[in-house]
Amino acid sequence: NHLILIKHAMPHINTSKSSRDWELSPEERQSCIPLAEALKPYSLQQMITSDEPKARDTGQITANHLNIPCTIAPNLHEHDCQGAPFLSDKTEFHTIIKTLFDQPNDFIFGNETASQACERFTPSNRPRAHK
Repeated sequence: NHLILIKHAMPHINTSKSSRDWELSPEERQSCIPLAEALKPYSLQQMITSDEPKARDTGQITANHLNIPCTIAPNLHEHDCQGAPFLSDKTEFHTIIKTLFDQPNDFIFGNETASQACERFTPSNRPRAHK
């Protein structure tokens, strides 16, 4: 058995929206096909995604190509940074994220601490998929 974690395809960055609401560009939708081909040897049984459009679409396109079900699970999203400003400076972004992990119990960026984000993935809080 395998659990394969897949990062969503590159979204269309729209700085007027929260990154949580970003969608895939048409080009990146196509990038899901080679991803599906690379996953074929694993004989996946299902795809489970977060409810973020970029993740949901990556999972659905890939699952369709593999002819497997794709379901959405609550709380499977990345760190909740909804409403946080878009940081175009990569150095600044990396510094903030490093600080987030260096100070896991402090609110550094977004709406949850690193510890709270981690808590969502503990066995007692594991997401349950739903259609």
